[in-house]
Amino acid sequence: MSGIHFIGNAHVDPAWMWRLGEGFESFVSTCRSALDRMDETEEFIFSASSAALYEFVEKTDKELFERICQRVQEGRWEIVGGWWIEPDCNLPSGESFLRQAQYAQEYFLSRFGKTCEVGFCIDSFGHNANLPQLLSQAGIKYYVFMRPGEDELHLDKPYFYWKAKTGEKVLAYRIPYHYSNFQHSVKEKVGLLESSPFYDASIPWMLFYGVGNHGGGPTKEQIQQIQELRSENKDVRFSSVLSYFKELEKAADIPEFELDIQHHAIGCYSAHSELKKLNREAENALIRAEKFCKLASEHGLYGADQNALVKAWKNVLLNQFHDTLGGVSIKQACDDAVELYHSGIATAKEEERLALYSIANKIDTSGSVETLVVFNPHPYEYATPVEFELWHPDASEKGIPLDSVVLIDDDGKEIPTQCIEASGKIGGDRVGFVALLPLRAFGWKKFAIKRNQLTKSTSEAVTIGEQILELFTKPHAIVYDDTSDTWGHGVARYDKVIGEFTVEDIRVIESGSLRSKVRIISHYDSSELIEDVIQYQDSDNVEVRTQLNWQEKRKMVKIRFPHESEKQSFVTEIPNSWMERPADGKEYPVILWVTAGELSIITDSKQSFSCDENYLSFIAARSPLYAHHAPPHENMVDGLHQDQGWQTFQYQLHLQKINTEILGRESEKFMQPASILIVSEHTGA
Repeated sequence: MSGIHFIGNAHVDPAWMWRLGEGFESFVSTCRSALDRMDETEEFIFSASSAALYEFVEKTDKELFERICQRVQEGRWEIVGGWWIEPDCNLPSGESFLRQAQYAQEYFLSRFGKTCEVGFCIDSFGHNANLPQLLSQAGIKYYVFMRPGEDELHLDKPYFYWKAKTGEKVLAYRIPYHYSNFQHSVKEKVGLLESSPFYDASIPWMLFYGVGNHGGGPTKEQIQQIQELRSENKDVRFSSVLSYFKELEKAADIPEFELDIQHHAIGCYSAHSELKKLNREAENALIRAEKFCKLASEHGLYGADQNALVKAWKNVLLNQFHDTLGGVSIKQACDDAVELYHSGIATAKEEERLALYSIANKIDTSGSVETLVVFNPHPYEYATPVEFELWHPDASEKGIPLDSVVLIDDDGKEIPTQCIEASGKIGGDRVGFVALLPLRAFGWKKFAIKRNQLTKSTSEAVTIGEQILELFTKPHAIVYDDTSDTWGHGVARYDKVIGEFTVEDIRVIESGSLRSKVRIISHYDSSELIEDVIQYQDSDNVEVRTQLNWQEKRKMVKIRFPHESEKQSFVTEIPNSWMERPADGKEYPVILWVTAGELSIITDSKQSFSCDENYLSFIAARSPLYAHHAPPHENMVDGLHQDQGWQTFQYQLHLQKINTEILGRESEKFMQPASILIVSEHTGA
């Protein structure tokens, strides 16, 4: 069979130019409208995604939800998507994509007796190359998208088997002529399709209709136009997405495609730094909390509050909606997302705290007034620098400082520490230390703390080499002009340099046998950059803890380093995989790490990277207007700008060739470091 399958839908943004409450209500009203259209037209079928939206209807209007359930059973209402929301498809971690599917498919199965076979992200701004694997693992066989369009990415045909490099594949379809009718009527879409160069009358096609973004769905007029086309002997029908794909599968000569589907709106990789950082922090905090809760429960101790953790995960997944995580919503909607992220992080920290203390209270710490207990959330042993702080009121009350600490392991071995900068700044009552400690795989180790005790050390003080310091004293924080809108529409790269941060102060903050820390302070106009460059004993790697006070508007700052790679390409992490990309200066989305030649960067929150023949760079701050869309706002200059004021972020430089497997593990340790407790003396099992 051939012909045109018309898909009735209403793309709903839960938050965009409005806040969550308004977005959810628009889905409720859309559901009512769609059900009314079904009562009027027996053949009409409606398709809608996003388990989060259905859950809202179920909780707020049970009668409406029951009507939807009835239509689902009749085959008139199609559940699509298989994810909690239609997320950004570049920036969430692989684990988040799996959670999107897990919670959504569980929900759909429990409420409707079926799971989704159709993936559905019709407005997301690009699609990472490992989605075929992630979709397949969730039981999803098909995928519908719209962006990037043909002007941004040429495809020989709008339909193709999209294949991951691991071999999994889904049958994908790029929607022609938009998911709604804001540009073209139903009849106009048919005319455009039939006159297009890729049209083949022997192949079935799919066109979407309905009012979208703020909901709405198919109108009476649009339905009437489909009926009129049929009366004019046009081969058109009311259909579902799944029905279309089932028919398309029978067509011959479906091509394969094995790359990512990019680029559209590259500014979304860097817009609103706070949301990017909180998303990555929340993902890792929840994963680590679940690990430690499992560790405790295996010992018959604290059992996780699963309802709290699932709720926190669902809020994180909701925030991964493409306009939200992409940073292109109004400020009020972004502020709502910040609150939801903080709520999820707080839940994760509470669950981790309860789990770890339930274990610590059963560990035998007798024989030591205070004990450092270090927990490893990873399934492998490794040694790592561990920072901890002690309370020492004798400094202010008696004038007796705490200058040194030694740790004693279970075998009686002394482990030296180095005094470091502490978080508290009142006299010497808060004292910080760092030690290089061996960790047990997915478990804990305890170390007795002995105050004001020195251990013999033959190691010389660590000094940061001149070559490394040169990376930070030479221009590396570069300012670029950025007059693009929030999305970065119509832009492939940011390359108009207009200035650089100038170093004004360099000072040694810490120097000892374990590590050295140098603080470098730079300025550009009214903006300030504070970089703490840290290097550990016997390591070529560098850790950088950054504070940035960004005061510029319609500009951006990139951090860049020379890569000295002979290959004209670099490798970036994508969700649960990696991808080699050309060193063409374009912006590319990254999860945690990138590598080029003998330079690799792991970052806790920066996700927009570029590479040219000389430098590997990431965007540290970008300050477009909130929700500035061009067109129609080409000349808009007034309003609230993003990334204003102080922000913090961290990254590592690995200055030797390193493979992707090791980078994956290093980034995992970076984002989920060991957790520490200092506990008092007690007996235990």
